[in-house]
Amino acid sequence: MNSSLPDDARPFDRELFLSTLINNLPGIVYRCANDRDRTLLSISDGCREITGYDPADFTGTGTVAFHDIIVPEYGEGIRQKLQRLRETGGVFEAEYRIRTKTGELRWVLDRGRGIFAGDGKLLYLEGCIMDVTARNREILACIRSNHQLRLYLGVHEHDALNEIMILKGYLELSKQSINEPGRIDGYLRKGQSSLDRLLQVFEFTRTFCHSVGATVPVWQNVDTIVRDASASLPLRKVNVIMECPDLEVFADPSLPMVFRILIDNALRHGGDRLTRIRIFSQTTEDGRILVCADDGTGISENGRQNLFQRGYGENHGAGLFLVRQILDTTGITIRETGSYGNGARFEMTVPEGGYRFRTGTMPSNPDGS
Repeated sequence: MNSSLPDDARPFDRELFLSTLINNLPGIVYRCANDRDRTLLSISDGCREITGYDPADFTGTGTVAFHDIIVPEYGEGIRQKLQRLRETGGVFEAEYRIRTKTGELRWVLDRGRGIFAGDGKLLYLEGCIMDVTARNREILACIRSNHQLRLYLGVHEHDALNEIMILKGYLELSKQSINEPGRIDGYLRKGQSSLDRLLQVFEFTRTFCHSVGATVPVWQNVDTIVRDASASLPLRKVNVIMECPDLEVFADPSLPMVFRILIDNALRHGGDRLTRIRIFSQTTEDGRILVCADDGTGISENGRQNLFQRGYGENHGAGLFLVRQILDTTGITIRETGSYGNGARFEMTVPEGGYRFRTGTMPSNPDGS
């Protein structure tokens, strides 16, 4: 009979209201039993987005215990906090990592309160679990960036002061040689060289500070940024082959600059035999390797040793040093593993949790082809 009434005239259904509210909240709302595995008695629909599992997978005759998707190293800490809750009451709060149904690692913040019987026995734990993965990645990236900036500025403050003292010395020598034009000319040329080096320090510092950690890291599609990075380069007859259509990497927004520098270096130093630059990925124990390989001349063993040092190499300038700093913002490492005569090969190892596949697919072959 109530179904014929206007919506605003129907009796208020509190249970329906609470159910709708809970299942539309961002995160997981749950009630679990007071046992070792924290057996879930009720869990909201938000678990699908965070864990990849359906609510039915965790409750009743479900085949998954929430305890099982928690990364083992956090288990003991959670059990200790639950024990304190049993003894003293109050609020339970823990931050830990879970492994989702697809294998992705995520950080979550679990905050709840105990439901106690009249005799003080803990019956249930009710709470909310929020996905804080993005927040934690941004915090870690900011910490890394600040560390890099402090380290870098400390080193180059020393470099700048050295050049200023050298310049000051040549100016003083010029004053003392006022009647010897030949000597003054020599001192001024050396002073000019010192001034040029000082300007290089300032220019590189400006580039570094504007490129590394200027904004928070974001998810970026590899093929898209490689396409954009190579669009303005003189490729001539060189093919840039992109084989990561679904791969996304969590990195500094300057990631396109990384690929622009790598591709530009291949074009500059690959020689006449260079015909292709290939971008693909592979799975390893440490995460996922993103590879930029070419079929050019390659890099000699001696050249490889200082490849990522500031200013190393002809025409490199800030290039490969800056590449390493940009990648390190989110824990991505880089090394060169090619062989001279067979092309350069730069391997960027993206840590677990720092990459994902947009469609949920994986490359069909181990080499990403």
